[in-house]
Amino acid sequence: MFLNSLSPGPRSKPIRVGRGIGSGKGKTSGRGHKGQKSRSGGGGIRKGFEGGQMPLQRRLPKFGFSSRIGRFSASVRLSELNKVDGNSVSITTLKDAGIINKHIIQVKVFLSGSLDKKVNLEGISVSSGAAKAISDKGGSVKAVVPKAPLVKGTKLSKSSSKKPVAAKDTAASAKEVAPDVADTAKEEKSPVVDKTADAANDTEVESESDQPSKV
Repeated sequence: MFLNSLSPGPRSKPIRVGRGIGSGKGKTSGRGHKGQKSRSGGGGIRKGFEGGQMPLQRRLPKFGFSSRIGRFSASVRLSELNKVDGNSVSITTLKDAGIINKHIIQVKVFLSGSLDKKVNLEGISVSSGAAKAISDKGGSVKAVVPKAPLVKGTKLSKSSSKKPVAAKDTAASAKEVAPDVADTAKEEKSPVVDKTADAANDTEVESESDQPSKV
């Protein structure tokens, strides 16, 4: 039997504080007199706190950004195309060969290493140096770059979905509508009767009839 084989192993007892001055941890319990660090609960100071002045992590300038397109795009070396089975290379075949991750939708091949076989690329962007190396091996490149994924929360405007109307069609429709509008305007137009003048004439006639006739 050895000391290191005992179970459970020897453990030191926790220090008892606030049990008199003879223990060395009495009264203030080793925290000192007053101050923020001596208080119970909430007395701890968070990391980076400098007493209220501008902390270092906020004083330093910030630079760089995280690209959204970079999450879905990847770069592939020219020599890695040798791992693909067959001559046809696409995003699907690159995923099957384990060269790119499953969530990648944009790929670009750049010149690095050598190509050992003829390959036909489809739906993949290629640098000028890599395109020359592929053509030298008798391969072909059909680059079709897919659109970037739509960011969650964005919606297409209705105006963009409508088809544009040709200028000639607009002018022709305006000419057809113009005569109809003129005819309806003539039919609706009627002479305006001045009711105030007629009422005044009626009152004059009544006043004359009420006066006695002179003999």
